Amino acid sequence: MEVLVFKIKDLANKKHLFKIDMNAQQFHLTGCCIACPGVANIVVVEGGPRAVKRYKKLMIRRIKWTEEQADEDDDDEDQDEVTAPKLQDHCVLVWEGVVKQRSFKNWKVSHVRNEPEARKLLNDRQADHYWDMLARYRDPRMDI
Repeated sequence: MEVLVFKIKDLANKKHLFKIDMNAQQFHLTGCCIACPGVANIVVVEGGPRAVKRYKKLMIRRIKWTEEQADEDDDDEDQDEVTAPKLQDHCVLVWEGVVKQRSFKNWKVSHVRNEPEARKLLNDRQADHYWDMLARYRDPRMDI
């Protein structure tokens, strides 16, 4: 059983949350998406190699994390601004690996208010170590 753990910077855009949810269901993946505003957002998916590979491409390449929630703000003034390129840290793959058995029976999206609630959701499925990975994660590009 292959597992992916993603850290997502912001899940305020409902389009992104919908894509995360629907694609996990369509690929028949198990796991969870825990939205904890102000603390961290985590997506844990488990499944077969082919489905996990496709979901990874979706999360890293296909979802445009930088697009705003309201696309109706199309002013010509915005095109004149020159901005420095930013690090693409909106969705980061924290861990990818193989486990012996599933921790989750189905796919679920949960909204929590604080870290203890998120940790309890994962602890109920003996998967709280994924939250520990998320908390300890440091982007390798910061060391350069």
